[in-house]
Amino acid sequence: HFTTLNQQLQDTNGRLQTSLEEESRLNAYLESMLEGLGSGIVAVDTENRVTLVNEAAVDLIGCRPESVLHEPAKALLGEAADLLSLTMSAGDGTTETEQDLTVAGDRTLPVRFKTACLRSRDGTILGALAIIDDVSHVRELSRQASRVNTLTALGEMSATVAHEIRNPLGG
Repeated sequence: HFTTLNQQLQDTNGRLQTSLEEESRLNAYLESMLEGLGSGIVAVDTENRVTLVNEAAVDLIGCRPESVLHEPAKALLGEAADLLSLTMSAGDGTTETEQDLTVAGDRTLPVRFKTACLRSRDGTILGALAIIDDVSHVRELSRQASRVNTLTALGEMSATVAHEIRNPLGG
């Protein structure tokens, strides 16, 4: 009986070790995915305290991960932290919003926020996730395109005026 019990214990330990190795591989895979995204990721718990910040978010916001973990999200995201609270209270993600985020003390950065509710398998809300993208380059390209359109319209109008003036003079 002792031998059988010992064998069952060894089998259980083997399955547990395999399970732990699989969980470790899965965690490494998920961390790799989060770091590989070009977007900044900030996760908070139900008390709106930061639980995860990926490298892209650190680069965008200009913070040290160890200084913001377990701190209120408002310290990291300012007013944008309210979107995470809203997401948790609604129990759903919000639509994408664009706003200026104050980073590195005094500099503002135009960003696009998208949030999602984090839930356990049984549906309990565990927190929220913010996906943050820098849109300063997009805004600059939009300004340049607007300027090009304005200059194109001005050129077309100048050509039309020149044509209208030349026609009567040609006669």
